[in-house]
Amino acid sequence: MIYLLGLNCLRSGMRLQPAFFLSLLTLTSQALGVEWNQIFKPQRGWSTASRVEANEKNLTVQGGGDTAFYTNATLPKKAGYLQTTASYGDCIVEAEFMIPKGSNSGIYLMGRYEIQILDSHGKDQVGYGDMGGVYRRWDNKRKPPGFEGVAPKVNAAKPAGEWQHMVIKFRAPRLKEDGTLLEKPRFVSVHLNGKLVQENVSLNGHTRSAQRTGWTAKDHIFIQGDHGPIAFRKFKVTPEEFPSQTNRTTPSKRPNFVVIMVDDMGYSDIGCFGGEVKTPNIDQLAKGGMRFTQFYNTAKCHTTRAELLTGNYAYSIGDQNMEHGATFGEVLRAAGYRTLISGKWHQKNLPTTRGFDRYYGLADGCCNFFNPGLTAREGEGPPGRKGKSRVRRWAIEDKAIMGYTNPDKKFYTTDAFTDYALERLEEYKDEKNPFLLYLPYTAPHYPLHAWPEDIAKYRGRYKVGWDEIRKQRFARMKEMGIIGENHQLTPRDAKAWDELSEQEKDAEDLKMAVYAAMIDRVDQNLGRLFAKLKELEKWDNTLIIFLSDNGACREQPNTTPNIPPGPVESYRTISVGWANASNTPYRKYKSTDFEGGIRTPFIAHWPAVIKPGITGQVGHLIDINATFRDITGAEYPNEINGRKTKPPVGKSLLPILQGKTREPHSEIYWRFGKANAIRQGNLKAVRVGKSWELYDLAKDPTEMNDLSKEQPEKAKELGAMWEAWKKETAKRLD
Repeated sequence: MIYLLGLNCLRSGMRLQPAFFLSLLTLTSQALGVEWNQIFKPQRGWSTASRVEANEKNLTVQGGGDTAFYTNATLPKKAGYLQTTASYGDCIVEAEFMIPKGSNSGIYLMGRYEIQILDSHGKDQVGYGDMGGVYRRWDNKRKPPGFEGVAPKVNAAKPAGEWQHMVIKFRAPRLKEDGTLLEKPRFVSVHLNGKLVQENVSLNGHTRSAQRTGWTAKDHIFIQGDHGPIAFRKFKVTPEEFPSQTNRTTPSKRPNFVVIMVDDMGYSDIGCFGGEVKTPNIDQLAKGGMRFTQFYNTAKCHTTRAELLTGNYAYSIGDQNMEHGATFGEVLRAAGYRTLISGKWHQKNLPTTRGFDRYYGLADGCCNFFNPGLTAREGEGPPGRKGKSRVRRWAIEDKAIMGYTNPDKKFYTTDAFTDYALERLEEYKDEKNPFLLYLPYTAPHYPLHAWPEDIAKYRGRYKVGWDEIRKQRFARMKEMGIIGENHQLTPRDAKAWDELSEQEKDAEDLKMAVYAAMIDRVDQNLGRLFAKLKELEKWDNTLIIFLSDNGACREQPNTTPNIPPGPVESYRTISVGWANASNTPYRKYKSTDFEGGIRTPFIAHWPAVIKPGITGQVGHLIDINATFRDITGAEYPNEINGRKTKPPVGKSLLPILQGKTREPHSEIYWRFGKANAIRQGNLKAVRVGKSWELYDLAKDPTEMNDLSKEQPEKAKELGAMWEAWKKETAKRLD
């Protein structure tokens, strides 16, 4: 149900007719300078009237219903409420309202549900529960408007005495088949005077202190004055279905989730994004799924993982410990999912303490692929390492191992991570509950290690040089529709290939051959994984996500310059020229917030829901957690391990996966060291030194034309927004 509560008052004992109600509403909406409490005086108690129907000229209310005027005897400062009802469920509410000058009022937004309860005598009664929050009053003495406990994205309120326009997207509560609550009501978004001020707010509230015996679907939204009168001159309700679990599948048919993330791989390396590396399994995933051409990571390993896992910005929730965030493992395990991880974990606490049932992998930043430890196996030389004093942390379940050497000479991290994942899928194959499998590979992050047979596939392929590889990829990407007419190939960021000697060219060919072999090996292992999902008949109802944690890397920790890339004893990296080619057609690399550092090849595959295609809608890592919650109805907890969590800021990708247009983020932010950026619509500001460069990504997606001199005020505005965001996200919770 939708309730409109405008603060009106009654004369004691009066019973008014519908025509009188309408005339009062008309008078109020036309008398713009008149305060409501000058027309009506608040009274305690209540009285009722018959049906009220308002016309569209003065107050638009779709439908009708019983109308009651009343005041709350325990809150004598509040005026009476006008309550007009109409059944809708999910809807868009549009209102034009005014807060009188001198008033201390604001708007109170609330979702309500009705439940069947048992009173203290064991008798059935109809009770209610409220979930909502005050949209704060906005006189000069108080904070800008926003839900209580949730700061507004922007202060868009007008002064008292002026008409304001509000649009609210409301998602009604969802019920399970047994009548119990599956999803709380939620404000999908709130726009005030054309600006997005709140989004994705779950309404948490109270119920009567009695035993619940069942819920009914009598949900509604309240909009009322808070601590004073407000005037409405328009109030329109339009039915609009918003996605939720109960609309799509029953809890027993909730999908499985597989999140596959590669490490330091460039935008154009895999075949389905224009690369020459042989990735038939990933390519088939893309062919049957959806490719995102504008999906973002954070340009750095550990911050990407924090944001992917929690649905919030890394430095807001704690980039190393995620102490003020909830991982999607924690969210989904609470919803009954089996949660598994195999691969790289780059936070301090082990995943078994953060919502994952089982774990195997590297609990560190990078390692030797053949031997992550310190001890050489018989017949092998010392394993190549980044630094003599650094010991990499490995973990098996909840046990950390400093310096892990597997005795098997056939050990290779990419293969081992997949082996563990397949073993766990087999172990839990008979469970009725769905599963989450998080598979963050370490490839193709340095060091350059690969099996000889995989390297042989690519040896000699790259002697054409990085200039030619970039041209070939650029042409294929255009043909595929991955890039458009406004894309330009950015300038080479290394020596021209022809300037290299033949010996240098051969050495560079080997580097890129090993790098390609590492990606090839990931694809081979994904073929094994996909076959297992099909064997277990899980393929059609599993959402598989594939992405990279950041762009290709130009770092050069070559600690074994006399040992070529490939074997266990080496520790080598690709050259800057190849990193540049991997990120074709974009600028820069990992650890920068230009598109080459933050734009990832992103694939989503879910045969039961997704129709194959390519989308240019913008997405970000913070959206993954929100997507899982949207699909399953799982809730984001208010507290984890005794610490309060910050509300997640991601937006569900589900509408996009369903072929719809999603309301985009108003802004997206990046921060890592000196790499800072903000995107608003198609405009993106990137900090370079102390200055902000400005780019229009619609006209200039490869960031070739800095607009900061042409639009200095806009560059300054976005820079100021970034600074305010940094300050806000740095606040710690008690």
